[in-house]
Amino acid sequence: YSGNGGEILSDEIDMSKYESLTAICQSGDSVTAGRTIALAFQASATAGGTYATVSGKSYTLGSESPLAADSQIIISMKGEEVTSQKRYVKLSATFASTTSPLGSTDFSAVVLGVARHKPGTGGDLSTVRSAA
Repeated sequence: YSGNGGEILSDEIDMSKYESLTAICQSGDSVTAGRTIALAFQASATAGGTYATVSGKSYTLGSESPLAADSQIIISMKGEEVTSQKRYVKLSATFASTTSPLGSTDFSAVVLGVARHKPGTGGDLSTVRSAA
């Protein structure tokens, strides 16, 4: 990530197709004084709707933590932790800094899911190809 802060969202995930999700997030050594990365699973009632953080499914990585540099954060969520009224889920990563500009921040994330029904390729993103 490079910029003055802000939020990056994953594609939406329809939890009616998944038993559980796991987000694996990694930060480099650029999380220094005054910088934070707030991670959260967010849910919405509609695809493309208004998303709100799922209770207990967030973590803020900040420079005050001795683990901030070169760390991995794993956030897991079961399908029953969201209601059928809020079945669409995204991973949110919000970058902030008390010093401006934020600059370049080393960060990566991947969201993995356990499919409810086989084959699990029905929920693949168009940018992800499965080997047959």
